[in-house]
Amino acid sequence: MKTKVKSDLVERGLRLLAGLDRRSNDSLGPYPDFDFNGLATAPAALDRGRWGLLGELVVWPGTCAVVTARDGTGRVYPAGSHSLFDLPLGSATVQFVHTARQRRVLAPVEGLSQDKWRVRLSAEVEFEVREPWRVAQATQPLATLDAVVTSCTLAQIEAMTHDALTGSEDGVGATPCGRPVGLETITAGILQRVRQRESLDGLWVVDLIIVERAGDERRVQIMQEASVERARLSEEQRTQEQFDQARLHLLELRRQLLEGEQVLALLETQGQLDRAQIEEGRRLVAARVEAEVARVRQAEAEWQAELEQQLAEQAAARERTTLALRQRHAETLAVIEGTTLVTAEAARAGALELPTVSARRYPGLGPHDEPNALASQVREMESIRVGVVDKGLRVLRGIQQGEATPALPEGNIPPEEEEDEAQD
Repeated sequence: MKTKVKSDLVERGLRLLAGLDRRSNDSLGPYPDFDFNGLATAPAALDRGRWGLLGELVVWPGTCAVVTARDGTGRVYPAGSHSLFDLPLGSATVQFVHTARQRRVLAPVEGLSQDKWRVRLSAEVEFEVREPWRVAQATQPLATLDAVVTSCTLAQIEAMTHDALTGSEDGVGATPCGRPVGLETITAGILQRVRQRESLDGLWVVDLIIVERAGDERRVQIMQEASVERARLSEEQRTQEQFDQARLHLLELRRQLLEGEQVLALLETQGQLDRAQIEEGRRLVAARVEAEVARVRQAEAEWQAELEQQLAEQAAARERTTLALRQRHAETLAVIEGTTLVTAEAARAGALELPTVSARRYPGLGPHDEPNALASQVREMESIRVGVVDKGLRVLRGIQQGEATPALPEGNIPPEEEEDEAQD
């Protein structure tokens, strides 16, 4: 029998590890009804097989299972499928606890504020289960939660003024700065008080929201009347300020007008003075201009006379220079013509010494070729000299007749002959 039980246990364990023992929702049974205390089911016997050794527990999502063994020890199982090998032998009970976050609407809480005015707050609380074992053993955890939150809300109401709790504009003293207190301050105060309580039976308040707040009707009426009076006083003050500003603006405009009139009169006086000064200056400038024009005309007449005298002197000098040049040109022409005739006659008679042949001009010239080259050079020199004398005579005649002096053309004497004459 023991061998059979062990083999059955091993087989079921292997099937669970291999994921072959999947069960449908129908096999899980209906979702737990937490009718024991609102958050947990009533204790029920846990099936552990014939000998109290085996057992399998399936826990729905959003819940947990609190299993109590025969000796009073217990263990909490989260959502999922569990094999109960670690429990002591024998019978056991199980309770399912709702662990998902829930939101709960609380009844309106009404109390007296710090300044003895009636205030009503309506809130919603969001909570979750932190200690399933305590929740399973509690008789009314939700009622305890409502009582704790209501008590903390009353304590917060008593710790604050009416204007701070209702968020009115007349909330002087609500904060150190005198500004109204927002809902966040009220919520934070209530949460701090709730979380300091140890009587929540394993619950934890995650958040609290104030959905409605109302103040005392008498205080509200007084505040409304005060608000109307403040608005009236503010409007009167604003109207008076606008009237004062208008009067100040009118006075400022009058002052500016008087200043403008003064400036205008000053400008007119200054304009008259400026016009008189301008007229006087114009007369002085006209007199200066007339004197300067007379001086310029006199200087121009003197310069014209001097210029005419210089032109006459220059014409006489040019005439004298022309006569002297003509006389010198006639003498020079006679000398050149005589020199030319003498040179030509001497050349024909053979009385002139013949020049030597330049070796640089005629490279490679032999002894037998020298007479021919010499004769050629004599003829070339004779033609060049005749051309130069002819050009000189024409220039002299042109100067004698008063014409412009013509320029001699360049290149009449070859560079070789110039070098030979320079060496000679």
